[in-house]
This record gives sequence, C-alpha cells and structure tokens, in this order.
Amino acid sequence: MLDTSQNIFRRIVRETCTVYNTPVKRELIVPSTEGKAEPQDVPAYTDRLREMDFDWRMAEAQRISKAAWACFLRPRMLRSTGEMRLDIITPDIAHVDLAVDDPMRMVGFGYLVRGKDKTGNEIECWVYYTDEKVVYLDGTGVEIENPFSDDLDVENPYGRIPVVPFFCTSPTIEFWDLHWNKDAVRANYIIGVLNTYINYLVKTQSFKQLAFSGNVSTEVMSAIADPLFPFVLPAGATAATLDLNTQLGAIDQVIKGKVMAIANNYGISSENFNVTGNIASGYSLRVANRALEEIREQDKLVAQKTEVELFNLVRLINNTDGGEIIPENLELRWNPGEISYPPAMWEEQSRWEFEFQNGIKNQIDYLIDDDPELTRDEAMIILEQVKKEAAQLKPKTSVLETMFGEGGGNTSGSSFGRKQSGERHAPEGTNASDEMQKLKQRMRE
Repeated sequence: MLDTSQNIFRRIVRETCTVYNTPVKRELIVPSTEGKAEPQDVPAYTDRLREMDFDWRMAEAQRISKAAWACFLRPRMLRSTGEMRLDIITPDIAHVDLAVDDPMRMVGFGYLVRGKDKTGNEIECWVYYTDEKVVYLDGTGVEIENPFSDDLDVENPYGRIPVVPFFCTSPTIEFWDLHWNKDAVRANYIIGVLNTYINYLVKTQSFKQLAFSGNVSTEVMSAIADPLFPFVLPAGATAATLDLNTQLGAIDQVIKGKVMAIANNYGISSENFNVTGNIASGYSLRVANRALEEIREQDKLVAQKTEVELFNLVRLINNTDGGEIIPENLELRWNPGEISYPPAMWEEQSRWEFEFQNGIKNQIDYLIDDDPELTRDEAMIILEQVKKEAAQLKPKTSVLETMFGEGGGNTSGSSFGRKQSGERHAPEGTNASDEMQKLKQRMRE
C-alpha cells in the first residue's frame, strides 16, 4: 500500500537531462587544418537520422542512462525495407564482458531478445556479440542455432561489437557504478512512506471516536453501529466524542522540505521543482539554474563522445549492409543548442521596439518568433489576412452619425464639432431656422 504517486526519482531524471531539450546541429565535414571546414551534404546520412527518429531516441537514451548509469545503442538495418532503426538496450537485459587489461573496453556483449522464431512460436533467447562472431544462447548460456533465420553464418560482418554504450557521466575506474542513484531511489521510497502516513491519518481522523465512562452494556455497544438507533445509557454512565486532531499541514510541509532537499542534491532549484510553481524569467532563472548548467556542460561532453562513436558505427553498418555509401573521410561535427530563458514582458517589448525602429526585423520576424515552424511566405499570408480583416472591421454607427448624418462621428468636421468650438454657422446656401427645424425633426424621429 506504499503511496508512490509522487515519483521524485522520475522528476529528478527529467530535470537533469537537458542536452537534448534544444535541437542538436549535426554536420559532416572533411577534417582540415586550414581554415573552417565546410559541411558536406550527405543525403544518405540525413535519411538514416530521419529513419531512426534520432533526436527523440537520443533524448530517451540520456534519460535512461541518468536513471540506470548506462544504456546501449544498437543501430540495425531492416532487411525488409532497407531502413535503419536505433534500439535502446537497458542494463537489465544486457550482459557485458570486459577486457582483463582494460576494464573500460567491451570484448563481449549480449542482450535478451523476444520474438517469433522460424516456426511462429514466441521465444526468448540471448544474442551475443564479439568482434569476430555473433551467436545465440538460451537462458542458461548454452549456444543454440539461430532461431529466427536459416542463416547459420556466425561471423560478425562488422568486425566490431555493433553497440555503443551511453553513460550518464564519464566512468572513472570501472565500467559499472552499482551505487549510482541509490540515494535518489531511497529518497523516493521515503517520500512514499511519509505520504502513506498522511493518507492513513486522513482516513482515521475522518470520524470522531465515541468514549464511555461507567458501566456500559454490550447492547449499547452493539447499538452504536446504527446511528439512527436510539439507546439509553445505564445509570452512572456517560458518553462523549473524542476529536482527534493532527497537524496534517505541518506534516505536509515536512514532506515538501524533504523533496526540496533531495532536489537540491542534484542541482535542481526550487523554481524548477516547486509543486505550486513560481513565475520567474530571465536573469533570476539563469541564477537559479546555475548548478544545472554546470551539469549540462559535463553531459554535453559525454553526449558528444557518444554521438561521434555512434556515427562511425552507423556509417559502418550502412556501408556494410548495402546502403548508399557514406564517405569514410567524413567526420561528425556536433553542436547542441543552448538553453534560453524567457525574458520579462517589458524586456521583450523593448527589444522588439528597438528592432522595428532600426529596421533589423519586421512583423514577419515577429510572427516567426511566435511560431518557429512558419516560413516567411506563410507568415506573409497571415499578415496580409490580418490587415485585410482589420480593414473590413468597421466601428458601430455612432449616435452622432445617426443624428447628424454621414461624417457626424468626426466631431472636428461635423456641425456638432463646430458648435463645440464656438462656431455657429449653418452650411452655405441654407437658412439657419430651416436647419434647426430639420434637426428637431431628426431628434423626434
């Protein structure tokens, strides 16, 4: 009955994974020591990224690695369509063998697969890779024939283990850190226990408790079960109710304090982790997220190393399995986007006024800033439509225009306006008394 509705561990993981919150720019370049290397247009690589849903998969992989220390990325080609997929293998279904002289290097990697075999039956087995071969194992580790295909070739066509580990941070001495995040997991259970206590107290204190003094018969005690059943207390006996009162608000504050203390251990500020939420922007958010930005800088180094290794593996599998060739002389230039903090309203207004007045940007840029998916042509269509609608929207007929005719709404040019300014001249060619009679007739109508 443990109440784990407040998953602090999940929130910590999501708050600390920020590398892929903004779009990542990936370019293939030819290494050059002279000047800036220009990016190369390689449609084959662009297609592979699209087929693998690369940004989304890498963001998910980072969250898994933050939670479980590491996960494994395995690109593979689909024989049926020739497209590439990117599998994320979690540590609970993975087995790693490490080199004796280098505990950071994998010499064997196995992972659990489930699917239908050649006969259509659902099976579960292990696929085990080394640099030289790929074999299939049963649950006890005994080698078996390939249950999914008639292909009995056990040679590894890639010459390397086709898997890249994605660590949450750079390993120090060993491949695994078995104590990673255990404090956050324990903290999550502690919060669950405290929430369970509160739920129990709310339940037990939703009713008042009856109390008797003196000799009370069992008939009276049985009658209590029915609140509409009248009963008479024996002589000398009294009844009362006990109102239990616990400071639930104080307990709730204790829980929130513990939640914030746990979040602070991971560099998360109250502005990001507050249950109620605060309105903040600009400089205040940057100061509050300073610890997270330091974590982000370290995570960017790990992600860059992982993506470079993954690019080399994607190119190897693509070129080996018959895809459109990705040239071997290209390298990946990786650049993640930077996190921007929303400015205050007055800062935003001042910026746009400055850029409009100095001809730096126009209304088209403003619409695109509000909706980055718009093209300039689409923004122009929207702007023209707004202007067209604004011209068609006319103000309702005013009382002055109803009484004095067309143009009466403009007091500076109407007869009413001239009267207000002290001029009492009738229109040229008319008699003042006739004009007055017409005015009275209009007012009566």
